[in-house]
Amino acid sequence: MLDEFIANENIFTYIVLFSLALFVISPVVGVITALLLPRDILQDTKTNFQFSTRSLLVWLLRNLLAAILLLAGVIMLFIPGQGVLTILMGILIADFPYKRRLQKRILRRPKILLSLNKLRHKFGVAPLLAPDNRELSK
Repeated sequence: MLDEFIANENIFTYIVLFSLALFVISPVVGVITALLLPRDILQDTKTNFQFSTRSLLVWLLRNLLAAILLLAGVIMLFIPGQGVLTILMGILIADFPYKRRLQKRILRRPKILLSLNKLRHKFGVAPLLAPDNRELSK
């Protein structure tokens, strides 16, 4: 069966190219996502959502991108690439019930928060505030 798969060079070539593209694109998207996180994402602030056509379009595009990242992350678990990182990026971008609670649980881990703040510092972006309003950076 593997011989038949490899014999069909077109499919094999497309899978290799797709894998390489995801391998290159996923870290770039990860860095951009980390830099675009709001500084007070871990604070317990409530925001009132105002409905508009633009906000609906943004919501749809965000969730479409998140779905693509989640799917790509699952695929990358089996092919070369950064599957877990891409899945985490998809979760951060998506908008679903209890998302904020999941984000906080992940981002409150000291090593993750310090790593994100080091990355943000490297690009000149203000560090994320820890849940108790202090900056965590090194």
